[in-house]
Amino acid sequence: MMLIFWLATYNTKFPTETADRIQFSLPIAVTRQIAMKNIRSKVDKELERFDALERAGFLVKRYTDPFDFLVVRLGGHYLDVGCSAKISAGLIKMKSKVIPIAYTPTGLELSDGSQLDADVIVFCTGFEGNMRTTAASIVGDDIADRLEDFFGVDEEGEIRGAWKPMNCPGIWYTGGAIGHARYFSRFVALQIKADVANTPLQQYHKTPV
Repeated sequence: MMLIFWLATYNTKFPTETADRIQFSLPIAVTRQIAMKNIRSKVDKELERFDALERAGFLVKRYTDPFDFLVVRLGGHYLDVGCSAKISAGLIKMKSKVIPIAYTPTGLELSDGSQLDADVIVFCTGFEGNMRTTAASIVGDDIADRLEDFFGVDEEGEIRGAWKPMNCPGIWYTGGAIGHARYFSRFVALQIKADVANTPLQQYHKTPV
């Protein structure tokens, strides 16, 4: 997302704790704007790279909001580790804007009436990203119904559910990448300590407009 920024802060000479603070302390609304501006400048320098993918049938959304797929959709992005060049060169074929509707003796029938022969068929269907669903399997539906959804962005532009008190005592969410675990685990630990000591921390509440 912001590779240059990461390389400038996450390295052997820069303290990881400081890098985490820089990375995670900015409001998401600000970080999103920085990321989108950075992405646009980089995409504009490699227009043919994206043009070639589109000519090969790969659906491209060039100027996307990275927080949309990282935090809201929890997926839908593609990390190029050399595959894009093979797609552009026609070594990997793309079939877009269709869905499989039936098996055939040799592969799949697609919604546009065409057929695709295949030796192996793999369905990449994603995963359940809302931790409330997982919590329900542990604490039961009655308690899970009282919890917030996990991840996504709330009306204030902050991450929902994670690293803060729930509507049910004694339950906290944590998740994300290893950097999130490093930075936010201390705040969860402080809340648990305050809860155990019966000295709850003062919570922020949005002031009605």
